[in-house]
Amino acid sequence: MSDGKTSRDVMLQRLQMKRATSILGMVVMFALLAALCAMLVFVFTSDDGVAWIKWPGGSWRSVSLR
Repeated sequence: MSDGKTSRDVMLQRLQMKRATSILGMVVMFALLAALCAMLVFVFTSDDGVAWIKWPGGSWRSVSLR
């Protein structure tokens, strides 16, 4: 009945698959979070060291970087 794999091998294989899916999930979540942050905040930096930050639906705010 057994095809050469012990129950330990099967458990190891399942653990590796679970770990791979969790790492993939973390990467996907990080990419979504980065895209969300990029959509939420638009920063325009002018030559005199003043950054203009635009929030969605909000007004421009200036932030001095000096």
